[in-house]
Amino acid sequence: MGSRIFITIMMSLLFIFNLSTPVLDNLSTSNVEGREAVVRMDISPSPPISVDADSQLQFSATMYDSNDQQVLGSPNWWTSSGSIDSGGMFTPSITGLVTLSASKDGVNETFNFTVEAGWPESIDIYSNSSSVMLGNNIDVQADLKDSKGNLISDKTISWISDCGIVSEQGVWTPDAIGTCIITAYWNELSNSIHLNATAGIPAKIVFGDNFIVKSGQSIELQPQLQDEWGNQLDLSNAGTLSWQMESGTVTSGWIYIGDIPGIWNISVSSTSGATGYVNITVKPASIETLELQQPSSVILAGEEIELQVIRTDIFGHQTNSTPPLANWTLDDGSLRQQNGKIIWSPNQVGNWTISVSDEGYQDSIQVEVIHGYATSLVLATDNDRMTADEAAIIWMQVSDNRSNRWIVNGSWEMQSIEAIPWLEDHSSWARFEAVKVGNWSVDGEWFDVERQILLKGNLTLEVISGVISNINLLGEGVEVSTDYSLDLAPTLFDSDGNQIGFALLNWTLIREGVESDITVDLRLSKGVFHPETIGSHEIRARSGSAHTSVRFHVGHGMARTLSVDISDSFQVVSGIEGAIQLSISASDLSGSTFAVDELQWQMDEAAGNFSADTLGVGKWIFEGYQVGEWQVTLLSGHASYTLTVTVLPGPAHRLEADLSAIFVEQGSDILLTVKAYDEHNNSLALDSSDTSVHSTSGDATSLGGGIWRIETAEGGANHGVTIRHGELTQQRFFDVDEALLGGAFGSSNGALVVGSSLIVIVLIVLLVIRTKARKATPDDENYYDESEYVLHQAAPVAAVAPQQMTYAAPIAPVAAVAAVVPQQTVAQAAAEKARQTGVMVAAQGTVQGQTGWYYDTTGELTCWNVDAAGGWSRIQ
Repeated sequence: MGSRIFITIMMSLLFIFNLSTPVLDNLSTSNVEGREAVVRMDISPSPPISVDADSQLQFSATMYDSNDQQVLGSPNWWTSSGSIDSGGMFTPSITGLVTLSASKDGVNETFNFTVEAGWPESIDIYSNSSSVMLGNNIDVQADLKDSKGNLISDKTISWISDCGIVSEQGVWTPDAIGTCIITAYWNELSNSIHLNATAGIPAKIVFGDNFIVKSGQSIELQPQLQDEWGNQLDLSNAGTLSWQMESGTVTSGWIYIGDIPGIWNISVSSTSGATGYVNITVKPASIETLELQQPSSVILAGEEIELQVIRTDIFGHQTNSTPPLANWTLDDGSLRQQNGKIIWSPNQVGNWTISVSDEGYQDSIQVEVIHGYATSLVLATDNDRMTADEAAIIWMQVSDNRSNRWIVNGSWEMQSIEAIPWLEDHSSWARFEAVKVGNWSVDGEWFDVERQILLKGNLTLEVISGVISNINLLGEGVEVSTDYSLDLAPTLFDSDGNQIGFALLNWTLIREGVESDITVDLRLSKGVFHPETIGSHEIRARSGSAHTSVRFHVGHGMARTLSVDISDSFQVVSGIEGAIQLSISASDLSGSTFAVDELQWQMDEAAGNFSADTLGVGKWIFEGYQVGEWQVTLLSGHASYTLTVTVLPGPAHRLEADLSAIFVEQGSDILLTVKAYDEHNNSLALDSSDTSVHSTSGDATSLGGGIWRIETAEGGANHGVTIRHGELTQQRFFDVDEALLGGAFGSSNGALVVGSSLIVIVLIVLLVIRTKARKATPDDENYYDESEYVLHQAAPVAAVAPQQMTYAAPIAPVAAVAAVVPQQTVAQAAAEKARQTGVMVAAQGTVQGQTGWYYDTTGELTCWNVDAAGGWSRIQ
């Protein structure tokens, strides 16, 4: 404690000394207001410096005296623009070069720095004029400024306008009169200005449309003045108008008087430079006469002739009139209007009348039409299809393009050498006598002397056979199913052997002695027969006196539906002994039913198997395999049929027996697990009533679920246990280790526990007797005192001796305890593992997941049966 006080005093003295040293040192120097004068000053930050107008800049000054010691305090600050407070915080205002000064005790530090424009805050937009004439443009200015009003020149301003065009430099060129909004924008900032566009200088004089006037009548022209963009101007701006016209006159007030009928151009010019023109249609005045002019030459059929109508008005002006087509009447041909002309094209040869009317006047002409130029040679006959015994007369004719025909003299020739004798040449006509079936071509030629061209023609004569005398059919003796058709392919011949291409036959079907008329069906199918029933068939074909027949057999078609003589859902016992017979039949498209001799199936291989029964067609055997419910689909042809088959366990075919241990101690129990399986390894449930278990070591007790408890009352090796179920037998063997005392107390561990317990009891009895003997001598005081003394002296030894006698028991009891403790430890460990995993733990001798003994989460040992499907059921 004293050393701590000493250290504190020393530290305080040292601190006071340090504070007093500068004061003593400065007593001899000059000072200002109790301090040393400033002789040097450093300002931070130092140039070069720049700051934007939106920000502030903190300056600081470090001042030093003549001893190069820092002087506390702040200098006097000053700037050429903006403001700076006493703490050196500078707030800018305008952009440009700023001078900063800091002074103290006559020491002054000055330097320059730059204030730059801040972030854009607004846009100022303006123009030197508020209106402009179309054809000119105007400059629009826009300034981008920050929050302090400083101009920002390094940002590009964009322009848009709702009319006209504005360039990147802000030059606006209007395209229509009126007020337009021009907008300058940068990012989200924008500003607009309204400018007015006025009309341009006079450029053109325009007129209305459809100026039509009759000869001798007048019409007002109504000129209008416009600038280059079509904006309307006052006509007085055009100055004096001058008119030039091809026909008619223009009077004051811009009145035009028509003269000669036609379409005339009227042009106008002005002293302002604006010009214009208009076309005026002058129609004839009231009609006085109407004349349909006669064509000047002979008219050919097919020739196009212009029909001209001359109209004369009351002023004697003649014009070509084009009355509408409805005003015309004609005996032949057709009219059409083309390019203001009436075109007539006659068709037939003859004399024809053409009439026209217009405005109440009418005129007519007579015209003669002759055939046109020959364009084709035609070989004409009244009968180009004949039998082999007939003849035909053929005429040689030419035709113009309007199908007008006339007879000419030409030459004849048969294309086939064989047919040359059959043709008689008579120049303008020929006679063909049919001899043989076929198509025979006749060629003709005629030379047009006037036009010097050769025309050729051709005629094909069809010679057909006579009446049917023989009919041939296909299909005799064939086998056909109802799924297919039989093409009888009838062929017909006349008496000379000429094949007849087509004829309508009458058809009769004979089946089982019954006739039916199938004429309509086979005519529609062109001789193709579609069978609907099975069995022998005969079909007869007949035409007139000719007839024939074919005989054939029809079998059933492919299966379309299946039927089974059993419920769609049935049960079968697993194994060959439980197999069942099914009768399967099918129906084809015709509805014929037949037994199925070819069968396929779709099912799980574990379900079972189908096989044909030797007892007859359509009989099938199904043998079940694995227990369960199965879907079976039968297939035959195009048909399918689905069954639900439940396979039940069959009779026991083999036994399996498992012992929980094969080496046990006398007095312990063994668990025997017996399982039975049928022919296809399906697990069966065993009942103690039909299963016997006998053991040479002791009694066997059924626990249910195929588990028996075997007692080991007899010791020794090769003890057997025999299991019988019907005619099935199984044996298992195990060894029993004989226990102490012949197993009177169960296992050897049990005998040790009993022996140890007896020894402990004897020791306790002896200790009680000895204690009572000491309390039985109260009369001898000396002995009592000595004993008490001795007991007090020997208290530690006396206390230890009984404890050694009590706990140092014979070896047998200790061994018994040691045998019990590990069993409790195993149960506790198993219970802990069961709690961690959530799964019971198999005891010794039991395979995990199979029937046997298991520890649960409490450490209790229980017996469980596990069936083939994985189901668990508690036995005890």
